[in-house]
Amino acid sequence: MKLINKLLAISAISVALMPGVVSADCGKARLADFDWSSANIHTAIAGFILEHGYGCEVSITKGSTTPIMAAHYDGQLDVVTELWYDNIKDTFDGHEADGTVRNLGVNTPDSQQAFYVDRATADKYNLTNVLDMNRPEIAALFSDPENPSMGRMTSCIGGWTCYTINLVKQKAYGLDKYYTNFDPGSGGALDAAIAGAFAKKQPIFTYYWAPTGLMGKVDLVRLAEPPFNSECWASMQVVVEDIKANGRGCMGTYLWS
Repeated sequence: MKLINKLLAISAISVALMPGVVSADCGKARLADFDWSSANIHTAIAGFILEHGYGCEVSITKGSTTPIMAAHYDGQLDVVTELWYDNIKDTFDGHEADGTVRNLGVNTPDSQQAFYVDRATADKYNLTNVLDMNRPEIAALFSDPENPSMGRMTSCIGGWTCYTINLVKQKAYGLDKYYTNFDPGSGGALDAAIAGAFAKKQPIFTYYWAPTGLMGKVDLVRLAEPPFNSECWASMQVVVEDIKANGRGCMGTYLWS
């Protein structure tokens, strides 16, 4: 098997690891991996199959979304086994149109990412929508230890595109008046922050995604957001990419409603 350069998402792998399957002409397979657990699993499975089933010389490069995808677009990495496409749609679509990458499909159909609050707090204060968070008395429940005058929204990881999306959403929803966009530093630290809050029975307002093992252990309530609008989303992505390229100072150049 010749490894096709610059593939994106492996939707399903069903290769029988039988004698005779190994192909000497596979060559090198440069896999990308990220700093969250589901990507680690997908990459490990794909790497095992490519190495032991097809005789590839497998190397794995691990990192955050922005640098990994830059290397992928540049042809330095061949395969990305998991990618949150919605977060980088416009950038990826451009490269796909140019023929530098190819999307092979969806690997986890029932996935989601959103803002959540622990159920005890959500039920007590009737928090069902992200706009319900825009009250000073609610923000005080999630006080940021590093900035006690603000609430803390435990956010995505800096280097993941969702961190910048959350930053822009905070501004658009008015949450920036009440909450910091706290970067936990790693996927493990984000998990620890959520698990720790539940262990201490403390309120937590956080970004998270599913399916994950942690979501089976804690009771988080997903906060509804305004209905999806493709034009609004496209406009927001322009801001997100601008901030990623030029820094968050450029947020001041946009009008918000």
